[in-house]
Amino acid sequence: MPRGDVVRFRVPRTARAARLAFGVSVIVLFVALVRRPDFDVQLGVVTTVLLGGGALTMVLVVADLIRPEGVDLRPDAIVVHGRFRRREIAWADVADVRLDPHAGVVLDLTGGRRVTLGCPGPGLLPPFHVRRFEAGHRLIREWWLDRRAG
Repeated sequence: MPRGDVVRFRVPRTARAARLAFGVSVIVLFVALVRRPDFDVQLGVVTTVLLGGGALTMVLVVADLIRPEGVDLRPDAIVVHGRFRRREIAWADVADVRLDPHAGVVLDLTGGRRVTLGCPGPGLLPPFHVRRFEAGHRLIREWWLDRRAG
């Protein structure tokens, strides 16, 4: 791979669609509970929690549609795109690249901090994403090993 290339990882569309479906289903459940003829104060607490959860999920889904989470591997740095911010980390500042089966790819930085990458991740259905997840980890680790000396 030429040194000038940029490799991009983004959250799969299936994961983004699942987040959207979850948010919509929570809001639909909220509406169904409110429309019940025997609606009372105790159900009001439940529905308020559901509405808040559905609204928060929808905000995150919209943020994800506007600016999807991901990682760019550049020759000089790894660029981590979060929902609300972008972070650039020089390869020399990365002490280790390791795989956490639950969290995903984790960068241990030289200052002692950790950065968990949003993708490649284990995905919603791990048996279907394991190969892609492990291949992504291997590729990020190879880029780090090739470029860590600067």
